[in-house]
Amino acid sequence: MRRYPVACLSLAFLSSGAALLMYILFRVSLGLALICSFAFVVAVLARRFFALDPTRRLKLIQQIGSGILIGLLATAAYDLSRLTIVETFSMNVWPFEALRFFGYAIAGEEISRSTAVAVGALYHVTNGIFFSVSYCLLLAGRSWFYGVIWALGLEVLMFTVYPTWLNLDAVMKEFTVVSLAGHLAYGSVLGAMARRWIK
Repeated sequence: MRRYPVACLSLAFLSSGAALLMYILFRVSLGLALICSFAFVVAVLARRFFALDPTRRLKLIQQIGSGILIGLLATAAYDLSRLTIVETFSMNVWPFEALRFFGYAIAGEEISRSTAVAVGALYHVTNGIFFSVSYCLLLAGRSWFYGVIWALGLEVLMFTVYPTWLNLDAVMKEFTVVSLAGHLAYGSVLGAMARRWIK
């Protein structure tokens, strides 16, 4: 597959994260932004898919499938590492607090807290998968350390907007440690597995 179309498809899978940035920075409805982002992914994917011959279509399907599975495992490592650190050192920050805010931002303030957490968790996992697919399309096969760099890039974006959005001043040090550990775990699993599974 030519690099330019692959790069465009890779960028399309980052749109779920871009939707959150649009919501935080410009107060665009997160639900609406996500609908637009998913439609964008489908449109770009369909255009790319039907432009390929059958052999390359199969390769693309395999890459995306591997990216989905790797994303699930990397997201699990991300969450488990954060929870382990918080529980081990009895920290005050709760690593899953953002899930509730995601849920309310997507579905509205009138839903219950448990529903908001469920919706937010679904969005969280979707982000982990989409970021993984994006990486696997663009950088799979390289050193595992590229996965760490990728995840640290996501960390930088998070630190640009999360502290103000979630009012984290009181727990900023703990949040920094927990978030950094999570992204290092995510990036390590992502980079290592993408190198091993995708040629």
